[in-house]
Amino acid sequence: MESNRPHQRIRYTRAPSEVGSSRSGNRADQLQSLTGGFMANLTGLASFVSVLKATRSNLVDELRHVDAAFSVLGKLGGGRNSTRPKRGVSALARERMSLAQKARWAKRAANNQAGKMKPKRTMSATARRKIAAAQRARWAKLKAAKKKQAA
Repeated sequence: MESNRPHQRIRYTRAPSEVGSSRSGNRADQLQSLTGGFMANLTGLASFVSVLKATRSNLVDELRHVDAAFSVLGKLGGGRNSTRPKRGVSALARERMSLAQKARWAKRAANNQAGKMKPKRTMSATARRKIAAAQRARWAKLKAAKKKQAA
């Protein structure tokens, strides 16, 4: 399946009369016949190049029209031109903004540290048993005191 693409390779072939005469005959005749075939291919290339140049000039004209349309549309959108570059910020100004933001973050982090509660402390199982035994002893003492009062 062949296509007419511009990047396709061009094959240089000899005429049917030249097929058997490559080893015999005069060298100048062979060179002249090859040059004729080559020149025919060059004229084909020249016409192809002229078609490409015409297509290119048409595309350039179309691009000019598109650019003109963009500039008109840009002026309609609130008076702003869409091709205007954005305002830039200097490196020094970006550095100052960065330092100011970092200072805000540090201040916020410092305030959060001061207001934070201490982490919850845990007790060992033996300490809980000792506290429970002491509490039971206190309740037993209170019950004994109430019995004495009632009697």
